[in-house]
Amino acid sequence: NEYKSYLSKQVEMVIVREMIVIILIAGVFHFVSASKPNIVFIMSDDQGFNTVGFRDSEVVTPNIDAMAKKGVILDTHYVMPQCSPTRATLLTGRYPIRTGFWYKNLHPGKRFGIPLNEVTMANMLQKNGYRTHAVGKWHCGFFTYDYTPVKRGFDTFLGQYIGQLDHFQYTSKNAIDIRYNYLDDNNEVVDEILYDAQGTYSTDLYTGQAVKIIKEHDSDKAPLFLYLAYSAPHYPLQVPKGYFNEFIPKNDTNFIRRKRYRAMVSAMDQGIGQVVQALEDNKMMENTVLVFISDNGALSNANNAPFRGQKKSFFEGGVRSIAVVSSPLMEMTDYTNYHLHHVVDWYATFKYLAGDTSQPTNTLDGVNIWDSISKNISVRNEVLINMRDPEKFFANVSYLFALRQDKWKLIDGRPEGKTNGTWLFDISTDVTEEHNLAKQHPDIVKRMRERSAFYKDGVVKIEKTKKFKPFTNKVFMPQE
Repeated sequence: NEYKSYLSKQVEMVIVREMIVIILIAGVFHFVSASKPNIVFIMSDDQGFNTVGFRDSEVVTPNIDAMAKKGVILDTHYVMPQCSPTRATLLTGRYPIRTGFWYKNLHPGKRFGIPLNEVTMANMLQKNGYRTHAVGKWHCGFFTYDYTPVKRGFDTFLGQYIGQLDHFQYTSKNAIDIRYNYLDDNNEVVDEILYDAQGTYSTDLYTGQAVKIIKEHDSDKAPLFLYLAYSAPHYPLQVPKGYFNEFIPKNDTNFIRRKRYRAMVSAMDQGIGQVVQALEDNKMMENTVLVFISDNGALSNANNAPFRGQKKSFFEGGVRSIAVVSSPLMEMTDYTNYHLHHVVDWYATFKYLAGDTSQPTNTLDGVNIWDSISKNISVRNEVLINMRDPEKFFANVSYLFALRQDKWKLIDGRPEGKTNGTWLFDISTDVTEEHNLAKQHPDIVKRMRERSAFYKDGVVKIEKTKKFKPFTNKVFMPQE
């Protein structure tokens, strides 16, 4: 009996010890997941710098305005002048010269995408325990499934592979491109074409999926990374009648295209409000970093004021974007930040927030800008706007080198719509880029040109490739 009692006590002690270990592990797991912030990154498509309520009272964006009030406006946030290069830069943390996106936008039928040796932001965050989801516009390549979102670090993807679609029918050239993707047990892409989505406005569809992801997310198990890339207000200018009637000021006498464009922005703003509400309802907002940017400047139907240029341009109107960050984790809020930032910086910033101290596989061009955002401290003084190298392209392409360094901006070569030349602007006093100071400051031009040799060494060569047919049976499909 004494021996049985002894054994019983030993078993009880083992059970208690195991329970304590399990509780401690669970507690540590909860601490780790809770200490890593949720990251919700929202991108609009072709939204002009001034097409937002906090800059233009005629634009109705109460939810983006509220984000700005609770957070920080990044006044000097650079992007690329077109969709694909900005998205590739965001997801790799590397300038387009490194990835081959330095030439121009990616069109359907191109055998190209984010190179497979690149570790994407989603790959990095997935490695750090995040649940990763992409919603909306991909536009980073799909000629094989290896280039599509769920093969590049995202757990799920609902959206479009290509850049431009009808916002209700999700078609281009009578072929559909709206799908839900995930990986099966054999690591193969499950590609469900969402025919039933036809008729639903794209902004509403993407908002609904984002809200669903947030509502179903369990923050006790893992932090969330949600990349929500709206296709609005990109052409075609379409919006449900309810939005069009509700959000157009009665005294607006401008052209119908501009009215529709503003209504698309307002419809998207309503969606952003629903995303924020879902974060609050699921008690996630207190540990979330929420970012909103536009991928590039707008075309002429929108407002890039006060800047010169528009989408595709290397003047400020093409490459300086709306950018707002909101989070209870920031030390300073409700202010405008005038320090230099670039879309390339978000990778390094999220890597820092995720607690990842490992050496990246590929050298990052971006820097951690969290202290700049949270504490209003300058952390960089130079950004490459772009470089085009004729020696690294299979066809004729004009040389271009565009650099921002402190208050100076240099455009050297041939920007869109211009002849060859050299432009030097003091952006601190001339945001409209009206006064070319290249002749007055040859020393500054020389100093900035010297940086071109450094960047030229990093420009990857773009080879000519045979195009592929991007759709089969009226469905946009990768090649197997």
